[in-house]
Amino acid sequence: MNLEYMAEHPANCDVDSLVIFTTEFEKISDKTLNELNAASGGAVETMLESGEFSGKEGQISTIMHPAGYQTRRAILVGLGSRKEVDADTYRSAGGYLSKDSGLKNSVSAAFYFGKTEDAEFYQAVIEGYILGGFKQREFKTGKDAEDDNRLEAITFVIDNKRLLKRLEKATARGSVIAEGQNMVRGLANTPANHLTPKMLAALAKKLAKKYDIKCSILDSKAITREKMGALLAVAQGSKEPPRFIVLEYSGGNPGQKPVVLLGKGVTFDAGGISLKPALLMHEMRGDMAGAATVLSAIVTAARLDLSLNIVALMPTAENMPSGSA
Repeated sequence: MNLEYMAEHPANCDVDSLVIFTTEFEKISDKTLNELNAASGGAVETMLESGEFSGKEGQISTIMHPAGYQTRRAILVGLGSRKEVDADTYRSAGGYLSKDSGLKNSVSAAFYFGKTEDAEFYQAVIEGYILGGFKQREFKTGKDAEDDNRLEAITFVIDNKRLLKRLEKATARGSVIAEGQNMVRGLANTPANHLTPKMLAALAKKLAKKYDIKCSILDSKAITREKMGALLAVAQGSKEPPRFIVLEYSGGNPGQKPVVLLGKGVTFDAGGISLKPALLMHEMRGDMAGAATVLSAIVTAARLDLSLNIVALMPTAENMPSGSA
């Protein structure tokens, strides 16, 4: 998705949907809402009087074709009490928006925050939107495999053009962070036959090459030489050999001590000689979520160009029953 930025009056945004964030109100005193109310023949006032929309957190209402506005629809998003609004409020609002059918059927949208200039809030909205829209479709068929979200571009509209660069940096950061979280969700949900230790190692190698991260992968022989008996013992019941993945990101000074992250990567945990309960066996594909988190963390750090040195360690294996378990 493309993120764009401009300093403009919201009425001049030529987009399918104009999203306006507003705190809770008992009467229309905000300039933006007053203008929209006049342009819509009193629609905002009608929604307020009927209880349909008053800016409460989680409320979303749509006004179609407001006069004098270049947008097809104006979407009002409630943030709740002004005194209680924080980054999490905006993150939740982004999540609510990701489910809105009007926005999902739009190709272009503009987000307007009014007088809000806190870059953290802009970052939080895009995080919430990306997180809320997460769906894993690669194992679906038919309509379930289709992306029902048509939105291609979001333009952040502000009053003060001096803030453009700061907000651009914040929203770009939010996108990377949310994509990193979704990467973990996707890996943890992937069936074990599509993410063996060898496959996870191959993915780590591919990502390391893409983001200029040093990658070393130890196979069974190298693991044996390093006397990693516990990892070998876990893996010996499976026909899938273990791997030990080492990634190194050097964003800090050469002499700076690294942050070391260690994540468990049991891609399927049947329990070995002590089988897991059958009812919950399918969830044991998630026993590699630690490795997924560590992999995503170092990739995200590289994408954000953090001034840190990071070492990520991911022992990965299958824990299966067999005569050799």
